[in-house]
Amino acid sequence: MNTQNLLHDRSSEIPEGLYLELMNKLKIDFDQKQQSEGNKTKVVILNRSIPCTIARSKQELIVDIVKKSVDWVDREEILLKVSNKRVMFCEIKDICLEHGLSTRKQNPRWRQQSDLYNSLRNVRGIVELNI
Repeated sequence: MNTQNLLHDRSSEIPEGLYLELMNKLKIDFDQKQQSEGNKTKVVILNRSIPCTIARSKQELIVDIVKKSVDWVDREEILLKVSNKRVMFCEIKDICLEHGLSTRKQNPRWRQQSDLYNSLRNVRGIVELNI
């Protein structure tokens, strides 16, 4: 890039044919450099501190309660409480815990990282660092 800027700045001192030829050669060198970078070794960093589960949102919990409360004895009371716009997250969470519904879900970022790690596990040259 510096060579290109220097050529452009001093183009008045260089004959036009030489200037065009040098710029074309720079472009060829630049393209070849980018093609050779495609063969470089790539490093994948796995962050082990990503939690495998995360809390489900209030809306997800409400939808789950509505779907799974078909056979519950106190369904009407629970649906009235859940449909209230001012219901607190902790109340919804308590309802889920009372009826055995999960309040957590698998973290999609952790799943992607786990899939990547498992796919690259068979590749030679992987160094595992436990930090």
